[in-house]
Amino acid sequence: MAELAEGLKFVPPAAARRHVERCEELLGRLDPAQVYPLEWIVLQVTGYRPDGSGSGELALLPGEALLADLGALTERLSVNAHYTEDELPAGEFVSGRELARAWGISVRTLDRLRRAGLPGRRVTLRKKPGKRVRIGVVFRASLAEAVRARLGERVTKAAKFSRMAPEERARAAEIAGAMGDVPRAKAARAAAAALGRSPSAVARLLAGREKDRGAGRAGVNVPRLAWRALRLGIAASAIGARLGVSAASVERAVRLHRLDRLRGLNLEGATPGVEWSARSVAMAEAALTHAVCLRGDVAGREYEPTVPGHVAAALRRSWPDPLEEQALARGFVLLRKRAAEVIAGIDRLHPSAQGLDEAETLLRWATQLKGGLAIGQQMLLLSTVQANVGTALQDLAPERARDVLTACMAALAEAIDRHDPERGGRLAAPAGLAMSKAVTRWMSAEGRAAEGDERRAQRVGPAAVVVPDWTARLCPWQAWLDPDPAVVRAVAAVVASAGAALGNKQAAKKARGEAGGLSPADGALLARRFGLLAAGVMGSRGRPETLADLERDGLGTLNALVRRQRTAERVARRSGRG
Repeated sequence: MAELAEGLKFVPPAAARRHVERCEELLGRLDPAQVYPLEWIVLQVTGYRPDGSGSGELALLPGEALLADLGALTERLSVNAHYTEDELPAGEFVSGRELARAWGISVRTLDRLRRAGLPGRRVTLRKKPGKRVRIGVVFRASLAEAVRARLGERVTKAAKFSRMAPEERARAAEIAGAMGDVPRAKAARAAAAALGRSPSAVARLLAGREKDRGAGRAGVNVPRLAWRALRLGIAASAIGARLGVSAASVERAVRLHRLDRLRGLNLEGATPGVEWSARSVAMAEAALTHAVCLRGDVAGREYEPTVPGHVAAALRRSWPDPLEEQALARGFVLLRKRAAEVIAGIDRLHPSAQGLDEAETLLRWATQLKGGLAIGQQMLLLSTVQANVGTALQDLAPERARDVLTACMAALAEAIDRHDPERGGRLAAPAGLAMSKAVTRWMSAEGRAAEGDERRAQRVGPAAVVVPDWTARLCPWQAWLDPDPAVVRAVAAVVASAGAALGNKQAAKKARGEAGGLSPADGALLARRFGLLAAGVMGSRGRPETLADLERDGLGTLNALVRRQRTAERVARRSGRG
């Protein structure tokens, strides 16, 4: 069903409206107890019969699951239908608030019912004076009643729900307090029986009261607050003392938080669920040996803050080497697959620090390879803008040049994620198509056609408009896995100090001043952890390294290296910002 929605993403509005109406009509005909062939579902929604896959297998979908998914598919397809509130028949459609009020449930409960198959339509609401255009969801009243009949008990139960009054809350706390030092669950059952409430609701109430008194606070606050505090270099014992929990609880909560973030990533890439052959894996592993180093020095992130600088750097690099591009692409896909395997193997309840570190390091390495692929497509970006806009990127007004460059880089990042090197094609094909669409959307949003002679922007010098750092927006995990820019600057100063010490003493003194209190050994540790050095420099492997890698090199035990890294990051952050 997700593939069907993706295949119908770009249909014209008229076709999208037909698909929405067919989905709504089909919802009234499906029997939850029956199974239906996938080809029949596609035929009912689109009006055409899909070609067979050639496998000879018949895909059968259970009716109950289809009823839930068709509601989501209807709402997805309605986006392309471009409905407006004024064109919908009066009285036939109701808003979410009106429907929730009629059923006696909350809007949040209605949202949960949408995930259970309640179909809605996304429409453009009437524009209010002085307000922006808004998109809302409306529901066909007759279809909603059919869904309500199907989910009758669930809706009735939700309608009977009511929050505990202050008197009930106080009574529950009084009953639990009178029972003395007993487990919370036992006290909750006794209070629930007296009040006619569910034990789980009373247990949550008692847990909240304990939290207000300062006990049991780790469950809610630690995962978010402790993770941020640890990244700032604050000791786990100090965080635990602040939150009223042990240092071990802080460390475990942070590991759970890191695992939740990793499990929320989509690492399937271009071929979800497809297993690589042994030959493909071997080729990708061999490619990694040729795609290890993408940074010639600690500060080499290939980012130019202005459009003229970006264009000049692209012209210096010229077009990418096909073999290097293939190595980078294979390595990028392999690293994501490895990271997904490592994440899947981590215990959900007791995640190991070593497994988390391995997964995060693989993703940092994947970011570097993706950066190399993006750098290689900058000449294609320039030619794409020239072909679609009719003007060279550097000849546009600074603000327009910045916007179109940012849009193209975002589209390029998505194209790299979808690119499958196993199919043998070059990255330029999907990248060029994605950037062309991005430029077209940008021009449409601007409300301007291609630059004509009468509207051609004048050539300007180096623009003062700063281009957002696209190297920090390539992958979703960079938001929490990339080093702080202040740390990168401090490490760069340490490396410069070490290099200048062999030559100009005055330059070495200046570099040491910029490094602040960060020692060369700690600077090398951070550089190796985040992959900031070329292979061989200060013992670096030319890629991000795990704590296990550093332990094998004799730099210390795992626990000692964790403490040392946190302290070094705190010092480097202070030095880099000074």
